Amino acid sequence: ALAIGTGYRVNEGFSARAGFALSGGDVSGGAGINYEW
Repeated sequence: ALAIGTGYRVNEGFSARAGFALSGGDVSGGAGINYEW
């Protein structure tokens, strides 16, 4: 299995992330945006 991900904090309240995984020939991925208050 192999997984790669990254994230970036835009400012104190917003951040974004994305990642991908490879396992047994199957590929999956995801992304999200977070808001903190």
